[in-house]
Amino acid sequence: MTWFKLSDQFYDHPKVMKAGNAAVGLWVRACTYSAQKEEDGRVPMDMAHLYGTRRDIDRLTASGLWIVQDDHYWVPDFLQFNPSHAELEARRKRETEKKRRQRDSVDRSTAGQFMSRNVSPGDAWGDDPGDSP
Repeated sequence: MTWFKLSDQFYDHPKVMKAGNAAVGLWVRACTYSAQKEEDGRVPMDMAHLYGTRRDIDRLTASGLWIVQDDHYWVPDFLQFNPSHAELEARRKRETEKKRRQRDSVDRSTAGQFMSRNVSPGDAWGDDPGDSP
């Protein structure tokens, strides 16, 4: 799961004030969509029209919160505050490799641990080897 980061100064930014509350609601929804889909700030036009009105979209573009590009809208500065798809993929790869190394390390450190013990048939798990039952 990814997170969409939003500045604590967003609420009264001039672009936000110009766009208005309804349009900003669409903007937040679209930004979380872009973050979840790892679109790097790209918002498909059909998604925008599904969740917002033409007026909201026009206000977002007029305020500069969105830029029209071909078949989508673009959120300026999205990647300034949020990780890109490539960065997320690289992080996942590093975390996967780290976890693999951790598991390999545990497997190697415990391999043969119980094989070298002199365990009597009556011993319970956790007993010292050779203890009476």
